[in-house]
Amino acid sequence: MPQPPITLTQLLEMRADFVLENEPLVLMRVSKEMFDYVIESFVHKGRNWCNFPIPRYVEDFPTRKIVLSALVEHMKDAFPDLKFRLCPSVISVNVN
Repeated sequence: MPQPPITLTQLLEMRADFVLENEPLVLMRVSKEMFDYVIESFVHKGRNWCNFPIPRYVEDFPTRKIVLSALVEHMKDAFPDLKFRLCPSVISVNVN
Protein backbone atom coordinates (compact mmCIF):
# COMPACT_ATOMS: atom_id res chain seq x y z
CA MET A 1 0.00 0.00 0.00
CA PRO A 2 1.58 3.31 -1.03
CA GLN A 3 2.22 5.95 1.64
CA PRO A 4 0.41 9.29 1.32
CA PRO A 5 2.70 12.10 0.12
CA ILE A 6 2.27 13.85 3.47
CA THR A 7 1.00 12.71 6.84
CA LEU A 8 -1.47 14.44 9.13
CA THR A 9 1.29 14.95 11.70
CA GLN A 10 3.46 16.71 9.11
CA LEU A 11 0.53 18.93 8.11
CA LEU A 12 -0.15 19.87 11.74
CA GLU A 13 3.52 20.71 12.28
CA MET A 14 3.53 22.92 9.19
CA ARG A 15 0.35 24.63 10.39
CA ALA A 16 1.92 25.31 13.79
CA ASP A 17 5.00 26.82 12.12
CA PHE A 18 2.79 28.96 9.88
CA VAL A 19 0.83 30.27 12.87
CA LEU A 20 3.97 31.17 14.81
CA GLU A 21 5.47 32.94 11.81
CA ASN A 22 2.30 34.85 10.94
CA GLU A 23 0.95 35.75 14.38
CA PRO A 24 2.91 39.05 14.46
CA LEU A 25 1.55 39.95 11.00
CA VAL A 26 -2.03 39.30 12.12
CA LEU A 27 -1.44 41.43 15.22
CA MET A 28 0.03 44.27 13.13
CA ARG A 29 -2.89 44.20 10.70
CA VAL A 30 -5.60 44.22 13.36
CA SER A 31 -3.70 46.86 15.39
CA LYS A 32 -3.73 49.23 12.42
CA GLU A 33 -7.43 48.60 11.83
CA MET A 34 -8.22 49.22 15.49
CA PHE A 35 -6.09 52.39 15.65
CA ASP A 36 -8.02 53.75 12.67
CA TYR A 37 -11.37 52.71 14.15
CA VAL A 38 -10.65 54.28 17.57
CA ILE A 39 -9.40 57.52 15.99
CA GLU A 40 -12.43 57.67 13.67
CA SER A 41 -14.87 57.09 16.56
CA PHE A 42 -13.30 59.37 19.15
CA VAL A 43 -11.84 62.16 17.04
CA HIS A 44 -13.93 62.39 13.88
CA LYS A 45 -17.29 61.29 15.31
CA GLY A 46 -16.75 62.85 18.75
CA ARG A 47 -17.80 59.76 20.73
CA ASN A 48 -16.55 58.77 24.17
CA TRP A 49 -16.94 55.03 23.53
CA CYS A 50 -16.91 52.49 20.69
CA ASN A 51 -17.08 48.74 20.09
CA PHE A 52 -14.42 47.50 17.70
CA PRO A 53 -15.79 44.39 15.94
CA ILE A 54 -13.22 41.59 16.04
CA PRO A 55 -12.36 40.87 12.38
CA ARG A 56 -13.31 37.48 10.98
CA TYR A 57 -9.70 36.66 10.07
CA VAL A 58 -8.78 36.97 13.76
CA GLU A 59 -11.75 34.86 14.84
CA ASP A 60 -10.51 32.06 12.59
CA PHE A 61 -6.89 32.34 13.71
CA PRO A 62 -5.89 29.40 15.95
CA THR A 63 -4.17 31.58 18.56
CA ARG A 64 -6.87 34.26 18.59
CA LYS A 65 -6.86 34.68 22.38
CA ILE A 66 -3.12 35.37 22.39
CA VAL A 67 -3.46 37.81 19.48
CA LEU A 68 -6.42 39.64 21.06
CA SER A 69 -4.81 39.83 24.50
CA ALA A 70 -1.65 41.25 22.93
CA LEU A 71 -3.79 43.70 20.95
CA VAL A 72 -5.56 44.95 24.08
CA GLU A 73 -2.23 45.43 25.91
CA HIS A 74 -0.81 47.24 22.87
CA MET A 75 -3.83 49.56 22.74
CA LYS A 76 -3.63 50.28 26.49
CA ASP A 77 -0.05 51.47 25.97
CA ALA A 78 -0.98 53.52 22.92
CA PHE A 79 -4.09 55.12 24.45
CA PRO A 80 -3.54 55.28 28.24
CA ASP A 81 -6.63 57.46 28.78
CA LEU A 82 -8.94 54.83 27.30
CA LYS A 83 -10.24 51.62 28.85
CA PHE A 84 -10.24 48.48 26.69
CA ARG A 85 -12.25 45.37 27.48
CA LEU A 86 -12.22 42.16 25.48
CA CYS A 87 -15.75 40.85 24.87
CA PRO A 88 -16.82 37.77 22.85
CA SER A 89 -17.21 39.52 19.47
CA VAL A 90 -15.96 43.08 20.08
CA ILE A 91 -13.34 45.03 21.99
CA SER A 92 -15.17 47.64 24.03
CA VAL A 93 -13.41 51.02 24.30
CA ASN A 94 -14.42 53.74 26.78
CA VAL A 95 -12.96 56.91 28.20
CA ASN A 96 -11.24 56.00 31.49
